Amino acid sequence: MPGANILVDNDGNVMIADFGLARILNDARQFGRENLTDNVVTLWYRAPELLLGERKYTQAVDMWALGYIALVAQG
Repeated sequence: MPGANILVDNDGNVMIADFGLARILNDARQFGRENLTDNVVTLWYRAPELLLGERKYTQAVDMWALGYIALVAQG
């Protein structure tokens, strides 16, 4: 089930709980400046920039995956 690692509380706050390929960054400003791996997120809902091999990306790749899962869940 693709949404098994997405947690939603009673107030509608969403948390992503899968940290299998997570990486610690000391400063949020590091996003987009470091060469990161493009092997993150399940292939089925990977953001287009990751599919194209981008190694400098932001948290937007997580939002893409979350949006895709929400869309699929709606049927």
